[in-house]
Formats: sequence, structure tokens, C-alpha cells
Amino acid sequence: MGINLPTLVFEDNQLIVGEKARFDKGRWLYNDLPMPPDRKYLGLTTTRKNVRFHEEGPPEVVAKKPGEPLPDVDALNEAIPRAQWREGLDGEPEPPWRRWFITVFLDTVTAQLFTHANSTVGAKIATLKLEQSVDWMSALKGAEVMPLIELRSASMANKYNTLRPDFFIVGWRVFDGDALRIVDQNTSALKAIAPPSLKEELNDEIPDFSEKK
Repeated sequence: MGINLPTLVFEDNQLIVGEKARFDKGRWLYNDLPMPPDRKYLGLTTTRKNVRFHEEGPPEVVAKKPGEPLPDVDALNEAIPRAQWREGLDGEPEPPWRRWFITVFLDTVTAQLFTHANSTVGAKIATLKLEQSVDWMSALKGAEVMPLIELRSASMANKYNTLRPDFFIVGWRVFDGDALRIVDQNTSALKAIAPPSLKEELNDEIPDFSEKK
């Protein structure tokens, strides 16, 4: 009998699946306590959502639809009079809508689900970097692979040396048949391409001088 893989249910109006993992000044926290530094997590999915918080009640959340781009955040904010913008921490009006970058991962020891979600530049970089690596490895292996990650920090390229979250990839996994297995690092879907012939390089026929008298 095969294993029935669980379905990850992530409603459009949700920002967090499972527990909230928070990155604060170089530390990964859960319930304000440090997360295990050497724990491995299986990256399950990433997404983006537009979010608008209100003084009262739940936030408005616009989820990304398959094959459709999210509405432009700047356009959404321009449609709202500045008099309705909330005051930010710096005392200035804060744009109501922000683009949130979301990564969901699984604790490989406890099977607990975690989500990191934020609208910061650091969250954006960490999410895009992880997605890019997954896309490239999936292409190399010719299969949908899942990253095995450690929760780390990385320096931002700015004058303040700010730290950002980093999903550091330590291996790859794939569901194959009835189980999750390690991706064979020695195999690849890449095919060797024969070098071009001289004719192809010159884009011309090679003259046969032997027929000349």
C-alpha cells in the first residue's frame, strides 16, 4: 500500500499555516523562544499575498492566483486617500497595502508546520533566493524537488550591515513512490550536446578539393 501524502491547506485569507516563525535581529524565534539552531526543515511551498491591516478586525488579504499576477501594490495604495493611511512607527503615513513573502516549512523531527511571512526586503530576498534554487535544481533533476533547509541569517548589502533571514539549503528531497527519499546527487537530467561540426560553425559547406583537377 502506498502512503497517502497530506494536503497542505492554505486558505486565501491566511498568512500563517501551522506556527509562526519569526526572524528578529539575526535570531529565529517561535513563541519568543529560540528555534533549534541545528534543526533541519523541509521547504514545502512559497507564495505572495497583498495585505492591508486595519485598526480593528482581521486584515484584508489578496492571494496570488495560479497564472495571474497579484494586483500592483503601488496602484492599490494610490487609490486610497493619504488621510486614510495609518501612522507608521516613524510618525509618517504608512502605505496601507504591502506585498508579503511567505515560506512554509516542516520540522523533520516533530513534523510541525511553520510559516515565515513578512513584507520586509529581507523576507523578499530570502524567498526569491529559495525559489530560484528550487527551480534550478528541479530543472537539473528533471523532477519536482524539495529543499532541506536550515534557518540561518545573512548580511544585507547595505551600509548598516543589516541581517536578513536565510533559508540555507543543505540537501534535496523528492517524493518517489511511497516515501520521501534523498535526491541522488550523482544523476542529472542534463544531456550531453555534441559539439558543432565545422560546417555548422562556418554556416557553410566544406569544399572538397579532391575533385579538382
